Amino acid sequence: MSDQSWSLSQLRSELERYDAELRAAGKERTTIDTYIGQSERFVRFLIGDYRPDARVDRQTAGDARRRS
Repeated sequence: MSDQSWSLSQLRSELERYDAELRAAGKERTTIDTYIGQSERFVRFLIGDYRPDARVDRQTAGDARRRS
């Protein structure tokens, strides 16, 4: 396992790069949304902004994603 660490800013930047790579590869928008959404959720988990056991209204979750 690597000893490399990433800042939150670096992780978000890499997610943007990942999104661009998926688009360049011709992935469908729904596929990209799934891949990026799951990755964003994991980053939120890392910073304490997501708990797998928490019930969250989908509208609230979508609003939070648009603000970041």
